[in-house]
Amino acid sequence: MIMKFKDKIKEMMAPDVKQYKKIIKEIMGLEAKKNGFKIAKKTSTGYSKTMLAEYERRIDEIFVQRFSIDYDFVVKKLELKTVGITETRSFDGSEEEFRRTISEFADIMHKEGYKNCDKALKEPRYSMAEHGYLLKNYKQLSEKYCKENNIDSDMVFVEKINHINDKVASLRGKEFEEVKEELIMVAAFFTTTLLQCDGTNIKVYGDLDYFAIVQSSFSSVNTLNIILSAWYKKYKYNVIKSSCMALLSAEQFEAIDWKI
Repeated sequence: MIMKFKDKIKEMMAPDVKQYKKIIKEIMGLEAKKNGFKIAKKTSTGYSKTMLAEYERRIDEIFVQRFSIDYDFVVKKLELKTVGITETRSFDGSEEEFRRTISEFADIMHKEGYKNCDKALKEPRYSMAEHGYLLKNYKQLSEKYCKENNIDSDMVFVEKINHINDKVASLRGKEFEEVKEELIMVAAFFTTTLLQCDGTNIKVYGDLDYFAIVQSSFSSVNTLNIILSAWYKKYKYNVIKSSCMALLSAEQFEAIDWKI
């Protein structure tokens, strides 16, 4: 079989992956293991990048933490990525520089990376069963939410989004266990609200109940994760508004008179 031209170029430019994997394991493997991380069974490769190593720590059925080291052979850089960290270093291809860079990455993980991962463990999250419950029942839950909150059937899209934003804000300051069920109700209403937009639909997993994900030709949104992130202000920007931006075309988004 004749190798494609781009694959041939990639092969010529790729590093000695096996040797580099050994060096990463030698320098970073022991501390990774002490922190509960194991080498991932599969690593991905992009058009210009080769993933040299990926370590993962499985917390539960859906929550997995990772850190990875990639080599971009077009710009000749090594990259470390984990929770809250993206570090890049130039790489000339020598083993000496590779070892020096991986030692730097090991130091970053020691001082910041593992602490970031441990801190993320304390963030509230929903179980697979709770995600599946929303997916299976979002229509009924949304109807119930509308009745309990006197949501007018004539309320337009932007008014619903403003209501959701205000409702989530009103629930802050309480313990997660106090509000987790109500946040699921809000997420159900958020799901049906997004499904009003042209070109959106709910992602189907056959007969399985996984996540309530609203998708369009532009992107997809996990509604329960968005509502949860908005509640504990995981990001500095408004994630509810940003999720609408992700699903809608630029024309649709700009046509909305946003109040948030």
